[in-house]
Amino acid sequence: MKATGEALTYSALGPLPEELTVTPCPGRYYTWTGEDWLLNEAAQLEGRRQEVLAARDERLAVASARIAPLLDAVELGRATEAEQALLLAWRHYRVDLGRIEQQDGYPLAVEWPPSPEDAQADT
Repeated sequence: MKATGEALTYSALGPLPEELTVTPCPGRYYTWTGEDWLLNEAAQLEGRRQEVLAARDERLAVASARIAPLLDAVELGRATEAEQALLLAWRHYRVDLGRIEQQDGYPLAVEWPPSPEDAQADT
């Protein structure tokens, strides 16, 4: 369907209705020009930005959940040296996540900072 890009099966005899095309829509960011599908680059960029921000927010939620009990231990004077170091690592990670929008190539190319869990798995 030209208006939405939705795929339809049309089996009636006779000419194809004006609102349909035999050329399938190549993706969600394409619009029909009257002759062909055209990529809407602004919509694609905005869609990618929204995807990246959602992924960032998920990572921020994990980081905040890891930070909370470590911060409690520090504030109560019950944290070990390892817990204090881990708290610092998680807080650095959270700051790095907040700065992904400053990266060159954002939002099309994002280099995610490794989480402290990733760093521990690598050792």
